[in-house]
Amino acid sequence: MDIHLAFIPDGNRRWALKNKVPIQMAYEAGIAKIREIVEHYATTRRVKYLTFYVLSLENIKNRSRIELEILYKLLVRELRKVREDPKIYEKGVRIRVIGVKEILPTEVQEEIKLTEEATRNNNNCIVNLAVAYGGVAEPVHVILSKIKTQGKASVLEELMASSGLESVRYMPDVPEPLAVIRTGGEVRISNFLIPYIVGARLVVFKKYWPEITIQDIETVLDQLLGNSKNITT
Repeated sequence: MDIHLAFIPDGNRRWALKNKVPIQMAYEAGIAKIREIVEHYATTRRVKYLTFYVLSLENIKNRSRIELEILYKLLVRELRKVREDPKIYEKGVRIRVIGVKEILPTEVQEEIKLTEEATRNNNNCIVNLAVAYGGVAEPVHVILSKIKTQGKASVLEELMASSGLESVRYMPDVPEPLAVIRTGGEVRISNFLIPYIVGARLVVFKKYWPEITIQDIETVLDQLLGNSKNITT
């Protein structure tokens, strides 16, 4: 079974306040945590699909211009580092970005395209980054994009023939997440992966995102695969 884990990395800003550090340092710590998780599962191959909620459409509307600029610069830097890292290819890590990418700054769009193209043949660990993403908007965006390239009649025919949600997903080839793991204590899905999570388990940690550990995730995974009814967070 190819396992998919999805993450809502909440609490970076609260972690910054708690530790009295600048917000950029919190985002750096959050990115380092994503890298740690990817490296672990790319090595162990216990989980094939990892999806991270990096930036929502709501974030783009509500965050300050300064904070968004910090996030965009970090995203460009990290995508470039990934693309130039030989270990990414040795371990077979593929990077895919989902969301309304056309509203992102041109430089971000270019880095996304280059990194997706460079890693597209890697198949051991698929890392999906949700950027400018909204779960409710996803089917609408997919349908409109298909109409633009295929024409209305073709898309209507495809939708009529479809027996599930695959035809209106960014990632029709990705299985439903075994769990959506959220840090920061909020028991909400926050418009994340709506077309994918019909049967997924929501697991909430009170810890902020930079504080979560591989062991925390492994414990959740063990309990879910063992059909345990109780998950302690």
